[in-house]
Amino acid sequence: MHEGIKRNGITVLLLMPIVFIYCLHFFQHDESLKPTGFITAEHATYMVYAKQYSTGEASLFFRYPFQPDAASPRIFFQPQTLLLGYLWKWTNFSPGLLLTLFGILFAFLAIRTAYDIIQIVCRKYSGVMTLLFIWGGGVMTFVGAAFHLLTRGSGVDVWSDIFKFDPGFGWWCLYFGRALIYPLEAYYHFIFLLAILFVLKNKYQLAALCVVVLTFSHSYTSVELALLLLVWILLEKFYFTSEIRIHAGLNLLLASCIFTFIFYAILTVIVNSGPY
Repeated sequence: MHEGIKRNGITVLLLMPIVFIYCLHFFQHDESLKPTGFITAEHATYMVYAKQYSTGEASLFFRYPFQPDAASPRIFFQPQTLLLGYLWKWTNFSPGLLLTLFGILFAFLAIRTAYDIIQIVCRKYSGVMTLLFIWGGGVMTFVGAAFHLLTRGSGVDVWSDIFKFDPGFGWWCLYFGRALIYPLEAYYHFIFLLAILFVLKNKYQLAALCVVVLTFSHSYTSVELALLLLVWILLEKFYFTSEIRIHAGLNLLLASCIFTFIFYAILTVIVNSGPY
């Protein structure tokens, strides 16, 4: 029990920069402005999808809402969109606040899962390694800092130079902690890491479930996970030939990875065949 409290405490501390950013958004702003909870325009589009569930227009599948034809078919499904839509309907929260709370919850879960993985891989230095993994800054940050030290005469402040080589002044979120600022990115990263955690614990059936959930949630992240696991499975089966290769759950995990590729191949054909 004490260990669980410690892990949750460390997770909360690592979560604080994300909470701080949203506190600035909601409480530190011009009096003439009203905070929405949407820190980028893209986040508002996610809730436009979810609105179809909150209004009763959709029950399971939703349509692409930006088509000029209001009668376009409902062929899309995402677990997170369905969850957000029905939470919006049941709680009547403002969509921006709901998305913010959703993001903070999954950021917490993603950080906690990352910590659990690092505890398995390197228990002795797990706290420090988790801190570096979440908020380490990445190579581009160090390159930017070095650039500032070498070109101090330019008169540019250190923060500008730190993000000089980081696309979008850092808002492409190319290291882990910054990605968790975005609610759906926090959700995707949590499912991804949860699958890895289940693999490390030899719980391959649960890892397969994560692959399927992520497949319905996000194309790029699910394909990345499926490719990573597929390479590992093939190595275990045909190169290392360890006892893991005969584990019944491993074949189910393999099938879930193959399902990911088939699903997006079929979905691509469907989308390209009509105005969706």
